[in-house]
Amino acid sequence: MRWRKFVYVLAAPILYACSGDANVFSVLTAPGSMGILAVRALPHDPLGALVRHQAKGPSQIRVAYASPDLSDSGFTPWQSPDSSVVVLGLAAGQTYSMRVQSLSDDQPIDGPVFVYRAPPLPAALDQVSITLTGTFSGGYSMAPIAGLDGHGYLIIFDSLGTIRW
Repeated sequence: MRWRKFVYVLAAPILYACSGDANVFSVLTAPGSMGILAVRALPHDPLGALVRHQAKGPSQIRVAYASPDLSDSGFTPWQSPDSSVVVLGLAAGQTYSMRVQSLSDDQPIDGPVFVYRAPPLPAALDQVSITLTGTFSGGYSMAPIAGLDGHGYLIIFDSLGTIRW
């Protein structure tokens, strides 16, 4: 009887210690660094941004973004991590929290937050306002307009009348 208790006492710590090693040879690895290196406005579209990141590997990535009050949020389509990510449709002068997300086991994994402020509209479009009547339809609408600088612009606005492109 004493011999069995001795074996249990000796075997229990060994089995407990080995149980923590079960994940050592797992084929799934945590994604590497997915931080954003820089965000800059697109040259001819201040309401779009080019996100340079340091994500690498075979996983798909996207950029998720949100305004501080979460009234304006979204994400880009999934893409391979071999190039920068283009974000479109930001609101002029709005601050956004952006992060690269990696796809692992069909679940998005967040990278660190990067804060970006979209620039204001060009002076020629700064005074443009759109008044909508009727029921909001959702989605986006497009309209050609004349800017205050004498040039024509093609703008895209959301269902609330906010210029997005």
